[in-house]
Amino acid sequence: MDDFESFYVGSYRRLFHDLLLVTADQADTEDVLQDAYTRAAVRWRRVRSLDNPEAWVRRVAINRSLDLHRRHSRQRRAYARLAPAVEHQDDLSLEVLDALRQLLPELRQVVVLHHLLGETVESIAAIVGRPTGTVKGQLVRGRAALHAALSPAAEELS
Repeated sequence: MDDFESFYVGSYRRLFHDLLLVTADQADTEDVLQDAYTRAAVRWRRVRSLDNPEAWVRRVAINRSLDLHRRHSRQRRAYARLAPAVEHQDDLSLEVLDALRQLLPELRQVVVLHHLLGETVESIAAIVGRPTGTVKGQLVRGRAALHAALSPAAEELS
């Protein structure tokens, strides 16, 4: 077993337990901890020379968990803003709702916020925590996917 592998095996359980207390979610704990170990592996020559490499991994994992928490908070706020659209689903056809459900969640967020709730690209970027260029690209891809999903339905009506 090499040096990093020994470190990983020897510290994983302890760090997992510590991080589980921070994230309160097993999947999130696994994600942030694996990311921290990946970063440690890439920088292993420097990390192993530290007084406490385990503390370094813990700090990186905690920082990643804070990033993850912020991302989840932004997503919850965005979904909360989508709630009025859900209440008014009767206004949308079943075909449109089905097409929206087929979109990737990040595309569906921006399409609904822009086209159904009337948000600007800039406000969407602030809501979902993405750059405006990313939001614009996601709107283009979302509209294209909706068009592709709805085109057969439109052809059937003709």
